[in-house]
Amino acid sequence: METLFAPETLRQLIDDPAINPVIQTLSRIDPAILLPSLPTLLESFHECANRNRAGLFSHPQQTTYTIIDYVRASTVDFYNACDDLIYLPHDKSSDVWDARLQLLSVIEEKGAFSSAQPKVKSILSEKCRSAADELRSR
Repeated sequence: METLFAPETLRQLIDDPAINPVIQTLSRIDPAILLPSLPTLLESFHECANRNRAGLFSHPQQTTYTIIDYVRASTVDFYNACDDLIYLPHDKSSDVWDARLQLLSVIEEKGAFSSAQPKVKSILSEKCRSAADELRSR
């Protein structure tokens, strides 16, 4: 995973994960392969961002946040990009929900959620609302 999440790649992913070539490439992978891989990718992203945090976040933009807050926020941004890769095909919806649950488990396990950061809270709130809407529509 060090190759995939080298510091240069991490910096690009942190700047805008949705348009990053890594995410673009992942979007073209067969869901049968992609879905079970996403939680491992998220966990690896977090570990590599945490390991390289001094170089990635050496000049925090706001002094109210710590470097750990920036690692958490970037992890949630990457989670958001991973979750955006998931869609609900009618025949494999259990795989989709399993992947979503595992992604959220990584967020919880790594302590990436911080209610003190409005952006992080907003992303997770929106994902929960979206999931509840999907379940209601079925």
